[in-house]
Amino acid sequence: MTGGRSDWPGPTGSPSGFFPELLGEMEAIGLFCKYAFKANTPPIEFEEVSLAVVRHTGHLPLALKVLGSHFHSRNLDFWKSELKVLTKIPHDEVNGNLKLSYDGLNILQKKIFLYVACFFKGKGRHLVTRILDAVGFEAVSGITVLIEKSLLSISEGVLHMHDLIQEMGQCIVRECYPNMVWVPEEIKEVMTTINRLEAVEAMVLPINSYLGISYNAELLKSMKKLRLLDVKDWFTSSEPTGFPEQLRWLNWFRYPFDSLRITRDMTNLVGLNMAYGQVRRLHIENKIILPNLKFIDLRNSKITMFPSVSGVPNLEWLNLFKSNLVEIDKSVFLHGKIIYLNLSFCTFLETLPLCIKMKSLHTLLLNDCLKLKTFPEFSPDMEKLSVLHMHTCNSMRELSPSIRLFTGLTSLFAGGSVAFVTEKEDVIQGLLHCSSLRALDLSRIFLDDSFPSNLHTAWPLLEEFLLFNNFFTRLPATISQLSHLKYLDLSYCDYLKDLPVLPSLIQVLKASRCRSLQKIGDLSKMYKWLFKISIWGCPELLMDTESQSHIAKLLMKSLVQNCATVNHRLSIMVPGSKIPYYFSNRRSGNKIEVYIPQNQISKMIGLAICCSLPPTRSILTIKFKPSDEEKLISGATHPAKTADFMWIGYMSIDILGRLCHDFESEKLTISFALDMDDIIECGVFVIYKDDVKTTTKIGSWISDYDELGKINRYSASTTGEQLQHGRWPIAPNLLFQRKTSDHNSFRVFV
Repeated sequence: MTGGRSDWPGPTGSPSGFFPELLGEMEAIGLFCKYAFKANTPPIEFEEVSLAVVRHTGHLPLALKVLGSHFHSRNLDFWKSELKVLTKIPHDEVNGNLKLSYDGLNILQKKIFLYVACFFKGKGRHLVTRILDAVGFEAVSGITVLIEKSLLSISEGVLHMHDLIQEMGQCIVRECYPNMVWVPEEIKEVMTTINRLEAVEAMVLPINSYLGISYNAELLKSMKKLRLLDVKDWFTSSEPTGFPEQLRWLNWFRYPFDSLRITRDMTNLVGLNMAYGQVRRLHIENKIILPNLKFIDLRNSKITMFPSVSGVPNLEWLNLFKSNLVEIDKSVFLHGKIIYLNLSFCTFLETLPLCIKMKSLHTLLLNDCLKLKTFPEFSPDMEKLSVLHMHTCNSMRELSPSIRLFTGLTSLFAGGSVAFVTEKEDVIQGLLHCSSLRALDLSRIFLDDSFPSNLHTAWPLLEEFLLFNNFFTRLPATISQLSHLKYLDLSYCDYLKDLPVLPSLIQVLKASRCRSLQKIGDLSKMYKWLFKISIWGCPELLMDTESQSHIAKLLMKSLVQNCATVNHRLSIMVPGSKIPYYFSNRRSGNKIEVYIPQNQISKMIGLAICCSLPPTRSILTIKFKPSDEEKLISGATHPAKTADFMWIGYMSIDILGRLCHDFESEKLTISFALDMDDIIECGVFVIYKDDVKTTTKIGSWISDYDELGKINRYSASTTGEQLQHGRWPIAPNLLFQRKTSDHNSFRVFV
């Protein structure tokens, strides 16, 4: 939507960092036309082909200049023919210039670059680092160098690479490294050509690609140099009896066979990922040692019994999330190197060993183990345990006293666990010694007014506090002294009568369905960083005139402008039935169109969006797309139904820029949808730089509390690699997905 904004750094002042900032679409067209036509705009008959070339360049100035010169003085037939060539073969001069940074890399950095270009663009940095280290590269330093040389960028933990740079890398691979394959047709050729089969080093089938054929499992043994294998489904027609000796990383998505055999030929294996597979039995041959195996991922698999890991001395990461586990070998719980163990949603698992001795364990996830009856003793030397999540363990009746030993816990999620309900007073007293806690979930454990009062001295570092669905009528006043607290959830606390004074840095407050809540203060005035507020379904509040006045202030234009001034997110859900007056662009129903003149796009800093809706517990989805292809039919100016709630959000231009750097349509259609209900009315207004000039800026700045960055207790991984951020109930943060394949659209889950 905005020209000039991208994830790519500008010039660094050195030859290795020559990539300038990407241009917006109008700027890119202007630069291209300057070289192609010696004018600012293309002739009418060349408009379509010019736009196609500009989009092919990804708005990279170097490519715009080179290709503009290349097409200068050519006729339309040449343009159309050459466009077809460009989609198949990169332009030599563009490639040559882009290759300058690549040529300055050392051999390991070059291989990392080529692996990302062919296999890992758009993947999570942590996962890619593991795989690259496994196959023998130094990924941490290598990725850092690639970023410094502008060959890579990272946004929200994901690796990004410009399309033309990726093309250049893939071109190098095809010319110099035919032992790396990722295109389905090439994979088929390798699997049917013995010389290529024996030479292949890395084979990765993209997740959205299909081969349409299965191969003899014995062919795997012929792939003698294979170090990385990433395939899916029926890649072979029968269960493999062995794998190449050099194999370092095996990723077989939806593995279709009910058993997997780890043999003595696999001693070089570092990572094993069989997520979402049918494997029921994992066989590790007797008396073999797998000294390099560090990562095992069997999440969402059918495995029922996990075998001994006595022969896997360096195992660090074991993910059995949502598997059919009934039994786990006791060696797992005596392992000295495991750092991460995920058993969440193993709903058939009933018992764990009486004692756990895992001195390296950092993260233990037991969420929703519904049949787990006992909580084991912990060895005193488990001092590294930092994250313990065990919410909704409904069958666990008592806790081991050893849980009180873990004074180094930083994250404890125990909401809804019966053991915490029955022993809550003793357990909470024990937790008062856990001074390192940063995230604490004590929801649904029937807490009452006997809640401890010394919160600020017990948990001075606490940032996230989940207390929803409890029985207290008030919170201790000392909660205001939790100076680091940014996230507080009090939803469904039916007996809570008023909100206490909150910490000054609070950013997220959820207090919906608090049916006895009678008073709130002036939140818009008291907490300058409070960007997400959810206070709905609280009927007593509507009886208090002062509280109604404070709710009205949360919908004021000045609050939105304040957020825009400091590029601050905003999401507010409160009682209300009318779209605020300053949303002059409003419309009945679930769709609205906004027009931004091209000459104003550079002055735009964000969008305020709003909708009114009925009582609901649905998920609100907001979708953005250019409206050139869609015309809205005029409708009534006033809604036919009565709304009960109002949602207002602010989305900065930076968020749109991260979505898609070439998104510059003058007209934008915004559509709202609920899972089970209808949107009554919606509105939008554009905020320009001039709108916030007179707004008093906030003197200091802190980053928005990132709900996406905090540990997700439902997630199969704490690395965020799968972006399992959840679909929040009404009024959470703005969350975006990338462009869909069938149309140019975006979605935001709120």
